[in-house]
Amino acid sequence: MKICVQVPVNMPQDDPHAGRYFEQAKRHLALVKRPDTEVVMKDVGGAEWNSAWESYAGLRSFNNIEILKSILRAEEQGFDGVCISCFFDPALSEARQLLKIPVTGIAEASMYLASLMGAKFAVITKEKDFVPPMEAQIYRYGLEAKAIKHNPVRVLTMPEEELSVIEQAIFTGAAADFTPLVDNFTEVGRDCIEDGAEVLIMGCGLLSPMLTEAGLTDVDGAAIVEPNHASLKLTEILVDLHKAGLPFISRKSTYMDVPAEYISGVLVTRNK
Repeated sequence: MKICVQVPVNMPQDDPHAGRYFEQAKRHLALVKRPDTEVVMKDVGGAEWNSAWESYAGLRSFNNIEILKSILRAEEQGFDGVCISCFFDPALSEARQLLKIPVTGIAEASMYLASLMGAKFAVITKEKDFVPPMEAQIYRYGLEAKAIKHNPVRVLTMPEEELSVIEQAIFTGAAADFTPLVDNFTEVGRDCIEDGAEVLIMGCGLLSPMLTEAGLTDVDGAAIVEPNHASLKLTEILVDLHKAGLPFISRKSTYMDVPAEYISGVLVTRNK
């Protein structure tokens, strides 16, 4: 099967910085993908991404439109399924309705997997501005009973400039020491565990693979779910159902079929 991993930013493959990131991401996904699964990383040409566009829901909505158009093209390009590699799950519900192939988001996939692995989970993210929308996701997915009650989404406390150096190393190829990230995640994770968390999720598709690469898979026995892995494996399962001629989604109400001519008309109009 051929799965598109939709990166939510403008990151041309021929850019050396982007190339390093894509190669690292594919190596990371190769840890869990099936031998017959081909993973293709895909960026969004019209998307903006900086601290402002990350923090404000109104600005993110403009990117979501570009992400949705890119995902629609993925189906035209012959992909069997799509993983949206951003913990905000941008355009996930809309893409599910419009596409005839499976679409997953890393937040939803990791939260549902976490709910199977333990009684309560918590999400740890990198920006305080991310907390409200990520807490809202928990309720939108109907998982509030599976998340810890007190502050189910928490923030890393390491200095921003220190975290930025670690993030940039992925793109520049510079040697990176993930120890500060591991130590800080562990510290925040222990606070979550004290409040009942049995499973932890790193709420960032960029930072989470770094924990895996550093060998951190649990904190004091509380398992860590890697969102990109969860999304890829769920997509493989849904593609298997689709290929077997079995339902992989309900087309009653929420994800009702949209006539193909409407979808193609939108793409033609928006691409002029």
